[in-house]
Amino acid sequence: MTDVYLPLPYKPIAQSDEPTAISKIGTTFAKTLKIGDHIQLNKTIIQYKISSVIVIGFDKGRCLVQFLTRPKNDSFSDNDLARQAEINFFELHPKHNYRLISQEEYDLLYPDEARLLSKFRG
Repeated sequence: MTDVYLPLPYKPIAQSDEPTAISKIGTTFAKTLKIGDHIQLNKTIIQYKISSVIVIGFDKGRCLVQFLTRPKNDSFSDNDLARQAEINFFELHPKHNYRLISQEEYDLLYPDEARLLSKFRG
């Protein structure tokens, strides 16, 4: 099984030892993954919640994914898995060491994501 991680729209305030804001959201049975693959999460951080995601990249050996659709109001935290991922991340890392980033900054951090998802989100 492969662990998959969701990039969060936060960045460390200071250039320090704070990790990139990504949080594990589940696992998949897929053994080989590449950017653009659509995968089903078999086990997620919310019991009985199954989700389809797309692989958007890799960071230090971790598979980064994003949901194929966003909530209608386009609020990142309105998604149950995204909200729980954010809670889990900030239970381990002080939130005051991070700042919420704009969509433009986020797109610079994860350049393949916008290109891949534009096909599905219209």
